[in-house]
Amino acid sequence: MTIWTPQLSGQGPVYRQLAQAIGQAVEQGELQARQRLPTHRALADKLGVTVGTITRAYAEAEHQGWLTARVGAGTYVREESLEPAVSWHIRQPDPSRIELWQNLPILQDREPAFRNAIEQLLATPERVNALMEYSSVNGELPQREIVCAWLNKYGFTATPDRLFFSFGSQNGLLLSLMACGAVGETVLCEGLTYPGLSTLCHPLRIQLKGLAMDDEGILPQALEKACQSGNYRTLYLNPTIHNPTPALCRWHDGKKFWLCANAIS
Repeated sequence: MTIWTPQLSGQGPVYRQLAQAIGQAVEQGELQARQRLPTHRALADKLGVTVGTITRAYAEAEHQGWLTARVGAGTYVREESLEPAVSWHIRQPDPSRIELWQNLPILQDREPAFRNAIEQLLATPERVNALMEYSSVNGELPQREIVCAWLNKYGFTATPDRLFFSFGSQNGLLLSLMACGAVGETVLCEGLTYPGLSTLCHPLRIQLKGLAMDDEGILPQALEKACQSGNYRTLYLNPTIHNPTPALCRWHDGKKFWLCANAIS
């Protein structure tokens, strides 16, 4: 049986040459979506390299987005449409289809609100010009003051000099993971967790360890057992309108837990 045989460039480590050859084969149509690649041992024998080299090459190609590995089934060319958590199709054009993998607001007409905001901006051209310039990475001071005033109404002690704006939840999660030094480590999370977290962890080479949970979130005894069995320093919790379960996290067995929605603590 003839197996797919890549043409290696001869430059750099063999595993990188092979990962590059896989990407080129996919782009050129030589390898088709959902096509199964040769087994590690079969391709190693064909190229005269070690199995470990093939394993490392496949892992690198998967990291680059060309392949997807299925435990017990083999390694396949990835088909983007089969991975909604990666392709991020937020809204579907079919109104009869209800997507439950994202917590989204009810569809409504937003045109009046946007028109009003745009009209106010056009009435003050200097504000429009200011919006076209680079802004502070911390957000403008008036913006931070407004947010702090809102937070302080709910018992927080927030000051503008300690408030940082992220460019969306995914950007905030990425910065939090990197700030916690979680790259290449294992992060604890709920057994069912936010799919966007998994999307971020893959390129950062972060392993997720799901913990047992009930209708109110992670079981405290499951967290305690995990902490006793390994050296983990990062825990991800998403307790408020938990995605993907939409459950709410509350007090558990009378014990107080400080939880922060969509954050790493």
